[in-house]
Parts: sequence; C-alpha cells; structure tokens
Amino acid sequence: MFFSLLHHHEAVTRCDAAQSTEFWQRWSIVLTKEVNSGLLLGNNPLFLPDLPNLERWIVGGINLADPKRSNFEFIPLPQVQTKERWALLLTPDWQLLLVSTDSGEALFSFHPQVIGIALDVLLDMIKQHNPATKLTAHLRSLVLQLPEYRVLANLIGGFLSVIHPMEVVIPELNDADILQSLIHEVRTPLTTIRTLVHSLLKRNDLSPPVRERLEQIDRESKEQIERLNLIFQIVEHSPPIAREPLYLQDLLDRQLPHWQWQTNRRNLLLEYNPTMTDLPPIISNRALLEQLLNALIDRLFRLLPPSSKIHLQVYPAGSFIKLEITTTTLGSHPLKPIGRWLLLQPETGVISLSLVVTKALFQSLGGKLTLKTLPTLEIITVFLPVLPG
Repeated sequence: MFFSLLHHHEAVTRCDAAQSTEFWQRWSIVLTKEVNSGLLLGNNPLFLPDLPNLERWIVGGINLADPKRSNFEFIPLPQVQTKERWALLLTPDWQLLLVSTDSGEALFSFHPQVIGIALDVLLDMIKQHNPATKLTAHLRSLVLQLPEYRVLANLIGGFLSVIHPMEVVIPELNDADILQSLIHEVRTPLTTIRTLVHSLLKRNDLSPPVRERLEQIDRESKEQIERLNLIFQIVEHSPPIAREPLYLQDLLDRQLPHWQWQTNRRNLLLEYNPTMTDLPPIISNRALLEQLLNALIDRLFRLLPPSSKIHLQVYPAGSFIKLEITTTTLGSHPLKPIGRWLLLQPETGVISLSLVVTKALFQSLGGKLTLKTLPTLEIITVFLPVLPG
C-alpha cells in the first residue's frame, strides 16, 4: 500500500532492519513528548502512539475492544487488505507519515508532497465505502506544511537518540542540538587542518607536488566548512531572511571563475553563454543565494563522471529570472541520506544539504527550484523573483 508506493520517493527516510525493530516504540516515545493536539489515523491501534488528547481514527484495520483504546473512531474498509502498519499524524503545524512492513522495513516522512500522496490514497479508499464521514471533510481541508527547522530537529533528534538502547541518561534535547553538535565536531578539526596547512605552505623547501597537494587539502577543507556554515545558518535562523535588490549576472560573474576552475580540476566542461545583458534586478539574500548556487553546482561536480558537460542559461520568465542548469543524467547516485536534511558522499566524507531542504531554502527567498530527469539529461531550474516596480 503506502510502502510500495512511496519507498523510492526522495523525501522519504527509510530505516534499516535494526532501526525498524523498535520503529513504533521509538516514535511513540518522541511523539508523546512533543504532540498535544491534532488528528491521528492508523490501521492498528496496538502500534499507534498513545496520544489521548488527539482525535483518533482506525481506518480499514483492526478494531479492538480494548478499554484503553475505546476513544478510537473506526471506519471499516472490508476490501482493503495490507500487511503494513501505518499511521498519519496531522497536527496544526506539520504532518508525519509512519509505515512499517512484516518484512522489517520501515519509513517515515514529514514532507507535504509525501503526506499529500498518502492522503489521496486514503481518501480514495474511504470514499468507496464511507463517502460522507466527517473525517473526509476534515482531511480535505488540511493545509500541509513542513515542520519549522527546530521542531524537525527535535523530532528526528529524539528518534535517533534511542536507536541503540543503552543504560545511559540521555540529556534533554532542545532546539537543534543534534545538528549543531555534528557541525561543530566536523567543522572544528577542518579549521585546525587549514591552520596547519597554512603554516606548512609558508615554508620555502616544499616540492611542487607537495605544495599542490597541500593547496588541494586547503581548498577541500574550505569548501566543506562553507557547506557546514550554510547548514548551521539554517539551524540557527529563526527570523525571516532579509532580502535586497541585486543583479544575478553580477553574482554569476563572481562565481563563474571558481566554478570553471572546479570543472577543469574534475575534467568536466562548463558552458555559459549569456543570452541577455539587460536582465532586471532580483530581490534575494546575496550570501544565502551564493551558497545555495554553490551547493547545487558542487553537487553536480561530485556526481558527474569525467568529460560530462554542464550548461548554464539565464533568461526572464514573467515575474522571475530563470537559471537553468542542464547536465547529462547523473546515473547511479553515490550520495547516502542522513535523515531528511543531509547527504553524505561515503568516498570523500563530504556532507551536503539534501535537495528537499535546498528547495525549501529557495522558497524562503521567494523563489523555487525544480528538478526534471530525462533519459539522457537532468535539468535543474532555479526561479528567482524579479524586484517589483
């Protein structure tokens, strides 16, 4: 049902066998602490979190006459057979889908697109048997949205903190302590490495190959620190992002020499042929936009095989300026997700933002990001709002 439909979706986090063993128990612990209102749907009351303050429904599943579960509403769906256990938690501010299978697989997602797919399937099943229920009207009126970053960090941090049961007192997590600790533990040694490299580069007795390798270490460390700084800003940033007028062409002129250098280093080809020189200014945050574009381009640099081509094109699109990045299809994806936020390249240890979070950041700038994959091409399109007036 839900698992077969969604397990390949980009915005879904899958759990391995060790995690899925206690999947429901751990989520129950986290949600009992964090959730006080909303709607809880599922197909097996024995696995659902104990959230008595919520309106709770069993849909097409087990209807147990358990006094502790007596406040569940029940919608029978006699023709729906599934070996999954699933739950949909719908709070006023965010939503969560939980799914596990008899084979020990499990997944979860907070993303509105995934929740929307699950709700469409659920509403279609309910409509066939109980079209006039009050639940149907409630579900159709929902406004789906991602959790605020700090809420998301608390929820996932709480889930991860009990993966391996230990006889150790785990301190209370608040805000985004998990991510902040990770960033600190990686960024600090990288800064130390750069300091040591700079001291070595001052020596006059270095051979050219050694000097070149040290400079490469310095560049790689600097790029990783910049990625971590972007992630840290996301965790720390609560007020609206300040935006200002700027010209996209000026920003590209600053970044293109660095991108060109990176493509040469990796035996790639970068093409950019400006088709217009009088584009209107956009409204954005220069520092954040530079980092996001660098993150997108860097992702391509690390995934494309040698001799691949990257083509950049900029042109107006109504009230937006459109930056289109076209590449050959990336093929196999060597990046491994760390939750929903981060991606890890195992061969290099490089940590970067997931595309889901990158899309959310472009939305915070008033723009959007789309990804289209064709048989031989991948097209990333960034829409940036034109300065009004």
